Amino acid sequence: MRRSRIALALCALGAMLAIATVAQARYIASYDLIVPRMNGNAYTSTLSKVNTSRAVDSNTSNGGGYTMYTAVFHPNTTRVTPWYDLASGSRVYVAYNSGQNLVGTAYRLGHSNRLSTLVSVQSRGSWSPDER
Repeated sequence: MRRSRIALALCALGAMLAIATVAQARYIASYDLIVPRMNGNAYTSTLSKVNTSRAVDSNTSNGGGYTMYTAVFHPNTTRVTPWYDLASGSRVYVAYNSGQNLVGTAYRLGHSNRLSTLVSVQSRGSWSPDER
């Protein structure tokens, strides 16, 4: 009888830990964007934040090796981070502006070409509104 109570308690504890771990898992999504030329913008679909860490953009390639800009936006395209340079194949940690790092809020990633980029550029990679 005592062993079954201990086993039941351990199972319940394990289930609670598993639920807590799943609840804290961050969202990560792949992107494949065509960024219009000359300061054009392109955006990913939205993901929700699960903690107050920075966002991360893990770029695998920018067509032609171009460097562009990356930032995080509210779904209505209000920018909530500074712009960061995004070289082809780089990983960029993106800090939120004060008061904009809200758990449970939907955000999306945006890329912008430089004004001097005279062609549209394909950009691929993955991103998360949370770094951990």
